[in-house]
Amino acid sequence: MNDKKYIPSEALHLQQANKREKYNPRTAGEFWNVKRKIQIGDSETTKLRTRYKSDNKIPLFLSRGKIDLFLQCPRCFYFIMKYGLRRIPSFNLPLNNLVDACCKNDMDYCRQHDVMHPVFQENNIDLKPYIPEDMHQLRLWRDDMKTYIGATYLYKKYNWLLCGIVDDIMVNDDGDLVIVDFKSTSKIDNISSFQDVSFSAGLKVQLEWYNWLFLQKGYSVDNTAYLIYYNAVQDRHLQPDKNFSLMRFRRSLVPVECNLDWIEPTLDAIYECLESPVPPKQEFYQDKKKERNKCDQCAYLSMYEELA
Repeated sequence: MNDKKYIPSEALHLQQANKREKYNPRTAGEFWNVKRKIQIGDSETTKLRTRYKSDNKIPLFLSRGKIDLFLQCPRCFYFIMKYGLRRIPSFNLPLNNLVDACCKNDMDYCRQHDVMHPVFQENNIDLKPYIPEDMHQLRLWRDDMKTYIGATYLYKKYNWLLCGIVDDIMVNDDGDLVIVDFKSTSKIDNISSFQDVSFSAGLKVQLEWYNWLFLQKGYSVDNTAYLIYYNAVQDRHLQPDKNFSLMRFRRSLVPVECNLDWIEPTLDAIYECLESPVPPKQEFYQDKKKERNKCDQCAYLSMYEELA
C-alpha cells in the first residue's frame, strides 16, 4: 500500500521532468550533430549550423517549418535563428501520426506490387507510387520521424541546407514526380475541393516548398500536388466490432496547384532579415477599430512587458 500523500502539483512537475524533450528557451545550440550522413557536394557531414552566422563554412539548417515561421512572423524567426530562442512546442498529435503511418503503409504495399492506390483509381487519375532505385533514399525523404530532416538541397547562394519531409511521392505517366501529403480531420461536410480545406494557406505553402525543393534537386515535378484526406465521420457511436470499436473515415483527394514564384524572393528576404543588426519590428493589423498584433507569440511577450 502506498502511504505517500498525493499532491497533484508534484505529480504534474514530475511528469514534466520525465518528458523526453525538456523545454528551455535557450536549448537551441549553435550546432546540431545529426544521426545521419548528409551529402553536400562531394563530401558528407553530420554537423549543421542552427544559429545564423555570416560567412560560416558549416551550412545553416533551414527547414520548411522555419520558412513557415518567417512568413508568419519575421521577428520571431530572427530571435530563434540568431539567438537560439525557441517557441513553446506544440502538442503531439499521435492519432494524426497514426493515420500518416497507415497511409504510408498502404502506399508501400502499392509500391511493392507496382499498382495504383484506390484513391487515385476512384478519381480517374493515373498515378502510381514512385519507386526509386534506392528505397533507402525514399525513406530519408519521408524521414518517418527519425532525424526530422527529410530531403535536402544545398542552396549555395547563402550556404543553407534547405530541407523538407514529404509524406510520399507519386509518379505520373510522363515520369514527373507528384508530391502528396496525407491529412486527417473530422468535419461534417465532405472535403471535395481546396476550398473545403481548413488551414489551406499553410498547406499550400507546404506543398509548394516540397515541389520547389525537388525541382532544385534535379527532378521533373508536376505542378499539381495532392492532399489525401481522411475525414472522420462524426457518428454518435463508434462502430461495434468483435475486438475493437471502429471509427469510420471518408477518403478524398484534393488537387493543389503550386505557385513557386514566392520562394526565391522569400529566401533573399530571409537573408536580409538575418543580416540585419536589429530585429524586425512587430507587425499589427486593424480589427474592429483596434490595433492587434499579427503574431500571438509577440502579443503575449508584449503583454508581459506591459504588466511587469
